[in-house]
Amino acid sequence: MNKTRTTVALVACWAAGAFATSYLGSVVTSWDATYSYPGGGKAPFGFAYGNGYMYVTYDELFTKRESSAGTIVDVLGLPKVPRQYPEEAAYDPDRSRIWCGCSEAGVYLLHPETGSYVASFPLPGTIPKVVAICYDRSLPSAPLWLTDGITWRIWNLTTGGSIVRSVRMSINKVEGLAFDNDTAGGPYLFVAACFDKPLIYALDPATGSVLYTFSAPVTGDRLQGLTWDGEYLWTNDSKTGYVLQFVAHEPNTTITPASVGRIRALFR
Repeated sequence: MNKTRTTVALVACWAAGAFATSYLGSVVTSWDATYSYPGGGKAPFGFAYGNGYMYVTYDELFTKRESSAGTIVDVLGLPKVPRQYPEEAAYDPDRSRIWCGCSEAGVYLLHPETGSYVASFPLPGTIPKVVAICYDRSLPSAPLWLTDGITWRIWNLTTGGSIVRSVRMSINKVEGLAFDNDTAGGPYLFVAACFDKPLIYALDPATGSVLYTFSAPVTGDRLQGLTWDGEYLWTNDSKTGYVLQFVAHEPNTTITPASVGRIRALFR
């Protein structure tokens, strides 16, 4: 067969979805998350999935988007906290709010309909800054996980900022965290890191041990942010500004509501 025709045929099959999405890191959905305005554009910082929407933070604003295609539903300004706009974000389904990590300035709770902060707490002295944050709905008394990118630890905090525990990990250059308590065999704490190349690590949150790892589906050497939608992970390709929804578990892994009692037992 003619080589050119073979290549064209393969590309056509891929575009038509003939090749099933069935491996770790394979992209399910992607869309441009940059925000254009007269005179320029803004690249996304952090983002959080909640109730079918993707909340994307920039510097002084955030957008609410349809997660399926990235269509903008709303644009709101963000108040500046001391020395810092929020970067990382995690959706809180219990409060329908968004937790924002603001580097050294602390953690702020954002109302997604008004763009105002409704609560905040400073970082405990042992945590120098926030580089990634996620929300664990199975632990209502201490649902926040964050890391600072310096101490090689992931911290589990209450919504008031008290440290409950910390887990040492063998990963540095962290750019995102996401918690999955939907998949059978979990819970899983996913970490996106760019130490040598962009990789996704699945960790046991009880011990910090790496369960498996795979390459992040980005075109460059950097990604930004991580979030879990109940079935897939999302990250942002820093080179293109696109957010990517991708496979995070081996094919045929069962996605079911996890047992809250089983998850809580890990932390007793």
